[in-house]
Order: sequence, then C-alpha cells, then structure tokens
Amino acid sequence: MVGAITAAQLDDTDIPPLSWAVPGLLPEGFGILAAAPKIGKSWLVLSLGLAVASGTSFLGVPVEQRPVLYLALEDGNRRLQDRQRRILDGQPAPEALVLRIDSLDALDAAKQFATDHQGSNPLIIVDTLARIRPPRPRGADIYREDYQFARSMKDIADLGATVLGVHHTRKAESEDFLESASGTNGLTGAADFVMVLQRRRTENNVLLKITGRDVAEASYDLLFDDGLWSPNGTGLSDAAEQAQGPRLGPTMHSVVALVNSRTTTTAADVSDLLGIEAATAGRYLRRLADEYGLITRAGRGCYAPN
Repeated sequence: MVGAITAAQLDDTDIPPLSWAVPGLLPEGFGILAAAPKIGKSWLVLSLGLAVASGTSFLGVPVEQRPVLYLALEDGNRRLQDRQRRILDGQPAPEALVLRIDSLDALDAAKQFATDHQGSNPLIIVDTLARIRPPRPRGADIYREDYQFARSMKDIADLGATVLGVHHTRKAESEDFLESASGTNGLTGAADFVMVLQRRRTENNVLLKITGRDVAEASYDLLFDDGLWSPNGTGLSDAAEQAQGPRLGPTMHSVVALVNSRTTTTAADVSDLLGIEAATAGRYLRRLADEYGLITRAGRGCYAPN
C-alpha cells in the first residue's frame, strides 16, 4: 500500500522535533493572523519579523535567529522604513530580514525563499493573504477554493518553514473566535494554527487568541501603544492571566489605583489628579463599577473601593 507505514515502523522513525519561530506561540506550519482593519496587525508582524531576523525577543519571548521574508504587500518602502525605525529604536536593522512590497509572483517568491533556506526553518509573513490569492472562478465552490488556497500556503510551510498569513475578520460578531476569520471554514480548517486579535477601538488593550494542532489554545492580553506591541505584564504568562480578567489599559489601572487609595473619588478628582478629561474620567469610573465591578458606587457621581 503506497504511503502506508506500520505503527512499529513509525515508532522507529527518527522525526525531528517541532520547530518554533516563537516558542509556545508560533510553530512551523501555516498559520493565520486575523484582525479588523487598522488594529495594528501590520505593526505586530513587522515586530515579529525584526525580532526573529535579529534573534532577540518577541512579546518578551526569546527567539532564535532565522531568515525572514516579509511580504508587505499593502505598504511602501517609506512606511516600512518609518515603522521599522520606530520599532528598532536605534538598534541596527537585521540583514536576515528580506522585505518585498511587490505582489507580482509573490507566492512563487515565498516558495523560493522557503526552498533556498531549507534546514534553517525560515519565517515567511504574508501581509495580506488577499493580495496573493488568485481570483475565484465564477460559480466555484467557495469552501473548496478556500481550502485549496490554504493548501498552497501549507505546501510552502511543508518545506520546513513557518508561514504566517495576515487576514481580516468578519464584520459580524462570533461566539467562537475561530469563526471570526473572513471566508469559509476551508481556510481556517487547512491552517495549522489560527490567531485572532480583538480590540475595542477606544482602547490600546488587545486580546490575542490562538488555537492550533500543535499550539495549546490560549488568550493573551497585549498592549498596542504608538506602534509598539508588548505583553500586559512582565511576559506572556502575565498576559495570559490578564486575559482571564477585565482587560484594563494603563490609564484604567491608574484610575483603579487612585480610587483604592481614597475614601471617595469623583470624575473631577480623576481629571485633576491624572490629567484625564472629565467626560473620559466619568466613563472610566462607570465602566469600572458597572461592567468590571472593580470599584463601588458610593453615591451620585461618587465612587469608592470595593
């Protein structure tokens, strides 16, 4: 039987361990990072590419240096330069990161990069998948087309690479974050792992959810501030704990700390002491009391510690 193997033969086969671009977070294989537009996902993947190409750390996790191809197909060189300078903050730009903004034959370029760097476990970032996806034939089976496209990405990953495709989420809400990625289940079903970023537009807290065949399902509370990404806490373990509770940014944490340090606090107090506009301070106090239950209403417009 062609392709068959006995259980005993499999047990005797020397199979190399799974390679991780980011240990515990980003394994080899084809993965999808989905998020709404303008949420900061391109900043995140550029930070990832710079960290892996430099062999530094990503979201506080040390990473091994490896070749990186970043297909930044929705950006230009000026924007990429500005962003990488902001992220690097004076550190030298890595030679191991190759940037490409031309979508022409980008899929072939990704395959060639994986082939040229076989044995080095390269990282390939495609931003976005929509820019390299071939047109769908009229009347085609949408699920099948999604699956076949995802398989073409997985074929590149099977050369020994981590391929991360940036994608958009649906406009409609979904209880299962895996269902929030745009397209049919054929796309996410063929992927080895799926990551979804979720953020309220008025906050810099972002929830990163991940699931996959070789990744433990997890959620991490991240901070996105002026182009820079970081875990909410000292590392991903803290970020995972923060994800289980109310998602508070630094400003709201400061408001909680202020309320807990006083007998009673008003929006005017928060505005005066923390330099926040009165209307914003009042909104924060109401949410902390009514939505999160972290403080208590002590009277009309007045709040106190729990």
